Amino acid sequence: MTISNNYTDIKFAIQSDTERYIWAVYFLIGVLSSVIGDTLILIASSRGGVFKVSKFLVAIIQHIAVSDLASVITFLLPTNVSLIANVWILGKTLCYARAYTAYVIYMTGMSLIAVLTTSKFLILQYPLRAARWTTKTAHQVCSLVWISSLITPILFLAVDKDDLQYDYRVYNCRYKFTDPVWKKIVPVIGFLFGFVPNIVIISTTVPTLNDIAEAWIKYTRRPWIGALTVSLTVVIYCISTLSFSVYVVGRSFVKEEPPGKYRIQFFRISTFLILVNVTSNFYIFILTFESFGRFVSSGVSKFISVLSFSGIGRLLFTGLRHRAENKKKEDSGNTFEMGDIGS
Repeated sequence: MTISNNYTDIKFAIQSDTERYIWAVYFLIGVLSSVIGDTLILIASSRGGVFKVSKFLVAIIQHIAVSDLASVITFLLPTNVSLIANVWILGKTLCYARAYTAYVIYMTGMSLIAVLTTSKFLILQYPLRAARWTTKTAHQVCSLVWISSLITPILFLAVDKDDLQYDYRVYNCRYKFTDPVWKKIVPVIGFLFGFVPNIVIISTTVPTLNDIAEAWIKYTRRPWIGALTVSLTVVIYCISTLSFSVYVVGRSFVKEEPPGKYRIQFFRISTFLILVNVTSNFYIFILTFESFGRFVSSGVSKFISVLSFSGIGRLLFTGLRHRAENKKKEDSGNTFEMGDIGS
């Protein structure tokens, strides 16, 4: 692994332990939210009637949940561990795995949201044709997205497979793009997998928002709930990725020698904010799908019931009961002694 970029120097790390631990807690919340939330989404989507939208859209939602869980493994969890340790302790193999999968997961997630918004737009515009779309078709479309995103690790292997570094700005391993050939390749990849999906997302979401407004006037909540879900997903996506997009566009114009607030702090914050998009779907579905909310509430109730009747639950209950009884006896004894002294 080539170590030549100065961002591998710890002087580019977060110097305040308090700030570093705050970011670590932030990532820990993200890990737990995504693991629990996306797992529940996958379970709920496998059962009919929980997500009352087109089966085509449900299949896309499943792929987005898988993409988010992959982000936990390759982005959230390694970053969280590194923030706590203040160094990369996961070994060379996992460093390569992180660097090679980073762009795959990011581009896949972006493209899947574009597929989601486009599908919802077409369903609203051509409901009769969309009625013939099957779950199998959705999985085929999403599979093409995953396969096309593999272009980056393939190019990494072809150009320079060892051009990696551990970057203290973001506490994770990254591909460096040192070879001059990337100056020709990166703009093409950025256009196809960055600019085009974002344009598609915006151009298909705007008319969907218009449909929401019309449905609000004409109907009750039910007919437009799916459109609202898609729109909220896009809004959160835009919020979480806007600052990173600004960084990518502006880094060619901002010259900092030595690197300063833009290339260190702003890059770190804009990268860390991507976590919001990874963890938001669970909360969006809770907000917009009453049936999913009931599914989650039912699952929590069952979990509590199982815990209360399990050995652990009985042990905890018995321990608390004994503690309460002992406390009662102590209070009773204290009252007697005070009365005896007073007499």
